[in-house]
Amino acid sequence: NDAPDGTLDAPLGPLGYRAILECKTARSGIAENVPPAEPAKFRKRYAATAAVIVAPGIKHEVTFFSELNEHDVSFWTVDELIQALNTDVDSYECRELFKAGPVHDRLRDLVWSRTHGPEKRARVIRDMLQRHGFAAQRDLVNQVPWNDMPALTLDVAMLLVEGALRRAGVTGGATRDEIRAAMDDLVRSFDAVAVPEHGGIIIRTPGHSISTP
Repeated sequence: NDAPDGTLDAPLGPLGYRAILECKTARSGIAENVPPAEPAKFRKRYAATAAVIVAPGIKHEVTFFSELNEHDVSFWTVDELIQALNTDVDSYECRELFKAGPVHDRLRDLVWSRTHGPEKRARVIRDMLQRHGFAAQRDLVNQVPWNDMPALTLDVAMLLVEGALRRAGVTGGATRDEIRAAMDDLVRSFDAVAVPEHGGIIIRTPGHSISTP
């Protein structure tokens, strides 16, 4: 009584924050008469910067949504909470998701970005490097002993990926940082072996084709 259902603390150092959490149940699946002022009133007492209401669903009342903005409270359905967890949303991204109003559109944009934005681009670059790098090594099998196989350096990797991107009709190319990140990721996943003395990697597996951005 006279306390929030919970508080959420983001362990982000100087960017850390606390959110008030208010949970509502509804036998019908649609919560009614949910006052956004309820979690908002605890913000000062608990030194919180955000306030969140979670419910299975909500009756679409104009006053409820206007009060969300008035009291700077975020509203989530249980399904949206599950989607955020399945998407591995982190506490830094929640700073934006915890802004006033229904989270639906902000969460949808974040999921879209995860699927089609920088993360998909990184996967495409990694896949192209793996496939074309492995193919280049394969072409050398009958010319060079395996233990003398030249390492795939950053510059060579850039040439391979740039050519593959152009053939796929992708403009803009890949940056050195993106190629370096793809090389590191291949090593971490054991799809490649680092050869520091030659400043590069040797790719172990051919990989699979995925669609370009």
